[in-house]
Amino acid sequence: MINPFYFLYMFMLILPKKFDPSLAGDYDSKSKGNVLNKRTYQASPNFTRQLQADENYPIRFRKGYHVYSAKSNYIIHYYVANVDSNVKILPRSKDYNNFAEIKRKYPRTTFMMNAGMFHANYDAVGLLISNGQLISKLDTNSREMHGNFYMYPNGVFYFNSKHQANVLKTDDFKSTKISKSDILMATQSGPMLVIDSKIHPAFSPFSKNLNIRNGVGVTPEGKLIFAISESPVNFYDFALFFRDYLNCPDALYLDGAISDMYYEGSLGINHQRNKSEGKFGPVIVISE
Repeated sequence: MINPFYFLYMFMLILPKKFDPSLAGDYDSKSKGNVLNKRTYQASPNFTRQLQADENYPIRFRKGYHVYSAKSNYIIHYYVANVDSNVKILPRSKDYNNFAEIKRKYPRTTFMMNAGMFHANYDAVGLLISNGQLISKLDTNSREMHGNFYMYPNGVFYFNSKHQANVLKTDDFKSTKISKSDILMATQSGPMLVIDSKIHPAFSPFSKNLNIRNGVGVTPEGKLIFAISESPVNFYDFALFFRDYLNCPDALYLDGAISDMYYEGSLGINHQRNKSEGKFGPVIVISE
């Protein structure tokens, strides 16, 4: 006689299983599911300020900060700006597509960071609006494709004519039917890091897919936050940094290994991660 528990066991095996994001791998590596021992992982990195506390400096100074995680041993630089700052997203240009050339073109520049992914000819991947002009159309593709841009949901960072900034999932950006004439600047990238205060469901806190990462978020008060890791970090920790340390309910990943950030601090502290003057596609620029 066959044991009835055998049938129950087999039935449980074929039942659809609930998605467990802790077992999902990041898409930017050939290796997926390199899961660390859960008992050795700290789910909430202890982010600590390296420089003076944020509260000591009014937002108008637009400082850069160095932050490190004592647990994960990496440094993240971030930069805070008001939405009414002189923010531009520059498309690629044959005349200036690295930081040194942009600084010569716009000598009052205090901040620069690459604004998203780009093709081999430095054209933007996905939507790009610069100074109210549509440079590249919104990518509404939803089928599975290779690359971080297509790690759905992806999203859009944009400014409207009232100088309000926002980060939205691509589907939400499309469904809100925002008038293109009302948008001053926008860049599309992917994946989203934080969505309505939730970490992207495909990120794993145990992922070994590490890379330099940069991204952008907007706080509930409307502050702009631009951040880049100094050393490789996984998607989950980078998203956690935006959500739990910087208090951004929505944040967008911009790019990876080639990414860079330049800023001039009011204490005379200037920062640029990569000194090689690599070329970029679209670039976010803030000037006085």
